[in-house]
Amino acid sequence: MDMECLEYGIVRYGTPLYIFNIDEMRKCVQEFRSILKDRIGLCFAMKANPFLVSQMCAMVDRIEVCSMGEFEICKARRIPPEKVLVSGVLKKKEDIYHILD
Repeated sequence: MDMECLEYGIVRYGTPLYIFNIDEMRKCVQEFRSILKDRIGLCFAMKANPFLVSQMCAMVDRIEVCSMGEFEICKARRIPPEKVLVSGVLKKKEDIYHILD
């Protein structure tokens, strides 16, 4: 990435500005797939990087969701329900029913 692109991003989006190389991320996922073959599926834990959930959804088998906030992000991004893996503790009964709906 050159300075011109970086400056454009800063002017357009402000700081802090997080820049990810999706091509490198895709390459890394492909490397995992080539090593693991079909023996194991890949899951993206979105906790630290929820803004990558749409891109990662296309590359992995599941998206791990630990909180209702993460679930709502998946819902807003139209992540297919069969790709969402709900984990973690402290889920209210109402939350589980909401997720199941």
